[in-house]
Amino acid sequence: DGSPARGHGVLREDCAGATPQPDMDRLNAEADETHRATLKELRAEAMRLRETGPDPGDLQRDRHHGRKGSSQSAILVSHWMDRFGKPVIGLRGLRLAMHCRLNGVPPSSPMEPIRKHPQTRMVDPVHGGFYMPDIAYVVMNTTAMKVLKDKKQLGNAHHLYVGGVHDRFGHSCSVGYLSMKMLISLSAAHPELEITHAMVLMVLIAGIVHDVGHGPLSHLYESSIAKGGFKHEDMSENLFRNSIMETPHVREAFDDAFEDPDHAVDVICDLIKGKGDLLPEKHRFIASIVSDSTAGMDMDRMDYTARDSQMMGLKTEFTTEEIITSARVVNGIISWPIKMATILDAFYRTRFRLFRDACRHRTVIAADWLVSSLST
Repeated sequence: DGSPARGHGVLREDCAGATPQPDMDRLNAEADETHRATLKELRAEAMRLRETGPDPGDLQRDRHHGRKGSSQSAILVSHWMDRFGKPVIGLRGLRLAMHCRLNGVPPSSPMEPIRKHPQTRMVDPVHGGFYMPDIAYVVMNTTAMKVLKDKKQLGNAHHLYVGGVHDRFGHSCSVGYLSMKMLISLSAAHPELEITHAMVLMVLIAGIVHDVGHGPLSHLYESSIAKGGFKHEDMSENLFRNSIMETPHVREAFDDAFEDPDHAVDVICDLIKGKGDLLPEKHRFIASIVSDSTAGMDMDRMDYTARDSQMMGLKTEFTTEEIITSARVVNGIISWPIKMATILDAFYRTRFRLFRDACRHRTVIAADWLVSSLST
């Protein structure tokens, strides 16, 4: 009938007017060759940048246009050469470089010493996979921290929301990660602040141990069972000083990480309570990263708002990534641009909804009253 013959949906080459099938083997070989050539160029660029440093003009243009240039990408990849003992630019190296880029890590920042030291990978249902320095793992692996695995984050709310059975251990680890990420992001935005590696570690550890002093049933123990004579912030400081820091491997890790370990312990205890009296004047804003009693926009509240909402099945309209990467320091205060007003408003509304629908729900109140009456 003159129509081209067909077989399995592909035109046959022996038909008149049919388009010849492309040579896929040849195309794949060309693509592999191009890929290898690109990786070779990136390796050479990374090696050159490690020896000579980046071109200041390229970096200035990248910052001006708000993008990561090829020079910065090569620098980020080259930072991983020491860790793996050879230039790592394949798929794994590019993924690591992208991880640094997405977390706001500049070519030279407090994150660089962290990347060059052993790290622990953690996987969280809220924030996904992330890396933290091994000193964080040493602190998390103490007895005082492990007890948090038996303390429910939402107290008796699981009687209403069956998914609200998550513990305070995961929350504490994530607060440490978010606090570290926030300070690194601020350091990238404000190089003039001269944030040090030690400061990043201190805010990381403060975030991890900020809730270690919580009693059974979380806040119910403070408000009803202990009758107001117990504050978990004071107990967190007490446990950190007299339990966690008395562990030999923790003390050894602090001696290796800090020039003055005792001063670092004092600063961490202040950060748990939202104080920055021991920090230099230009670094006082760090005190509001873990605990901010003024605006309530700290990493503790940000994590439990996102975590509790997800575990309870409530929808959120904000992401921690947006809030962290858009933060800036203005007149010594962590601030956000006006374009973030909608996102910040969504965060506050979600917190209010959690308080209304979880903490103050009649079923949860009844369960709290029952437990309190049994404890007296």
